[in-house]
Amino acid sequence: MDHHRRDPTHPVFVCSSVIMAIALLLDAPWGNAFYDYSPVSEVIGEYYFASMESAYSLSGVPLSLFEFASILVAVWAVVCRGGAAVFRRGGPAPWFSLLAIPGVIGAGTLSGLASGNEVGLMLTQTRALATLPIWLVIGLCVLTSSKRAWQFLAVISAVTALKAVQGLWQYASVLKRNMGGQEYLIEHITSEFLTTAFVVAVISVWVFRRHRVKLGLIALALLPVLSITFMLNDRRAALVGLILGVSVAVLAVPRQLLWRLWPYAAIGAALALFYLVATWDVSGIAGFPARTIRSLFDPNESSAGYRR
Repeated sequence: MDHHRRDPTHPVFVCSSVIMAIALLLDAPWGNAFYDYSPVSEVIGEYYFASMESAYSLSGVPLSLFEFASILVAVWAVVCRGGAAVFRRGGPAPWFSLLAIPGVIGAGTLSGLASGNEVGLMLTQTRALATLPIWLVIGLCVLTSSKRAWQFLAVISAVTALKAVQGLWQYASVLKRNMGGQEYLIEHITSEFLTTAFVVAVISVWVFRRHRVKLGLIALALLPVLSITFMLNDRRAALVGLILGVSVAVLAVPRQLLWRLWPYAAIGAALALFYLVATWDVSGIAGFPARTIRSLFDPNESSAGYRR
């Protein structure tokens, strides 16, 4: 019998991959206010990300289809035989991930109240944040091996690469190679995974360069697409993806490979630091990475002030 069919968490893993792939493919629809046009993916995405009350006229159902599917899969992951075993033997981490759900909602609501916002508004704004610990629960239950982690990363990277291609097409065809007043090419949710996919592609080139040459070549071909879209996209959220990508990749890569890669990583980090210092006050695309970081703590910069 096939190994995956005997694994009770395999169907949960497949559903999780599909739910996240659709999320990245459709992007979040709330960026329409900044667009002079609406990509097809965002038009369709409203039915995935907007509340089912507004998208499907289901009165009293404030959850979006993405949130509803995430909750169902998280419950499935916890109650299935393999997921339950993770919670029995996993120590404090699985239970902490469950407690993080009310914790995130509570912290977000208190923060909003301290800022003078209404309770109803804060509950609405923090609802989506609770999806993060929900996916942490799913990850703990189904990403139980290095192979699973790489499979999930492969799904994320493949869909993100498609979004990067879409972004380049929009830049060349719709915007006529001139961003003008356009704020970005692709939305927050995919921007956060853009550099994650880049990190995965870089490591895949190294891992597959000998035994699975075709996969290594595909990963190599994706690097310029992802990097060019990252530079044109002008989103600080992409820097969050860089941290996530490096963190997940470190957990997924075998330790023997990590020991061989760390000198190259140290050299890369030193070069990146030198580049940031050298371009700290540079405008244009070349100074984008440094300005995004500076805008996080510079009171003279607006949320979009680094785009100049």
